[in-house]
Amino acid sequence: MNDLRHLDGSVRIFIKGLSEGCTEEELSEHLWKTIGLDIPATDISIGETNRMALVAFSRETLAAFIGRYLEGSLMSGNALTIEAMTPRRKKAL
Repeated sequence: MNDLRHLDGSVRIFIKGLSEGCTEEELSEHLWKTIGLDIPATDISIGETNRMALVAFSRETLAAFIGRYLEGSLMSGNALTIEAMTPRRKKAL
């Protein structure tokens, strides 16, 4: 299995298919409603034009769990898709 941890130790997923103008608060609320838990995301960054968010978690198992529940869920009429963000590693010389 590929190591999904970034240099800061976080594991990040892309959430795609957000509605235009989606806020961090709306996304957090959707996470809570879909999963029924207060999600301990360490960071949520929403792109202004590309309708996707990058969400960081402290553990890979948590990111995978959340990804499974969110995949295909509807938010404001849009089906969300989830993708793991693989960290870039420097190539050995």
